[in-house]
Amino acid sequence: FRAQQESDAVKDLALKLQKELLIAANVEDGYVRLFSIPNKLDSINYSLTTLNNRTITVQSKNSLYIVAIPRAIGNVTKGSNQIKKTDGIIYIN
Repeated sequence: FRAQQESDAVKDLALKLQKELLIAANVEDGYVRLFSIPNKLDSINYSLTTLNNRTITVQSKNSLYIVAIPRAIGNVTKGSNQIKKTDGIIYIN
């Protein structure tokens, strides 16, 4: 049961981040949004990795979830994040 909760938490965060970037990709220039990423997922330690500005990986000890994202410059981090769109380009932090 605990493993399923961990897997669900990792997946939920990955999908939330993907959604943030998809929204930014589909709106007009000038879009800015602040959002926060927790330091732990229900007391579970995890890591965030952005690869080639095309995927985000959320990984915990027992779970891994990778999502495709629109091309973006920058990386999401635990804590406060800013996403913005300028001249058709998505910037993170």
